[in-house]
Amino acid sequence: MAGSPEPVTLVTMGPLTDIAHRVTADPGWAARIDRLVTRGGSVNMPGNAEPGAEANIAHDPAAAAAVVHAEWLRPPLMVGLDVTHVGTFTDEEFALVAERRTPAARYLAEPWTPTGASVTPSASRGSARSPTCWPTWPRCCPGS
Repeated sequence: MAGSPEPVTLVTMGPLTDIAHRVTADPGWAARIDRLVTRGGSVNMPGNAEPGAEANIAHDPAAAAAVVHAEWLRPPLMVGLDVTHVGTFTDEEFALVAERRTPAARYLAEPWTPTGASVTPSASRGSARSPTCWPTWPRCCPGS
């Protein structure tokens, strides 16, 4: 990342243990990252690991604290359960992703579906579904 000609945005989708090791071993590393976006925490919802704790933060709270307090160029953006539990896809949106007509649709469809499979979720949340409930999620995100 240090040699990147473009600003680097680091997006994390799980516990922050590895990032904490990095910012602890090299305190100047965080300042070389343009933006940290992490899926973790919650503001107005109960936790999903404990009543008051979201899983990615609860997994390693000391690491989360080290990462949040590192010397980033900008404050980290934490995308919590408040966002991830309401950011869902309707059946129509799943159909558009399945068509793979745009680079974004191809990107969204590919990690979650095995070759030749259709884009279908395994669980429903009312009339909309979350991509994180798709049956191949563990395949694309080991350990989550």
